Amino acid sequence: MQDTILQGIAKSLNSHAAELNFLHKLNDQEGEMLARLIAALEVHGAAERYHETHWEDD
Repeated sequence: MQDTILQGIAKSLNSHAAELNFLHKLNDQEGEMLARLIAALEVHGAAERYHETHWEDD
């Protein structure tokens, strides 16, 4: 996996790339797939957290 992909994954997970060095075992295609899946989880999870930061006036 390329370092840029690993850095992107680390940023998405609020982690340090050094903590994710075990992901270097993945090839580029697997790393990109992992990054896409993490991004999809972030988008899905954001909708669930929306009510925690927004409210409607009654």
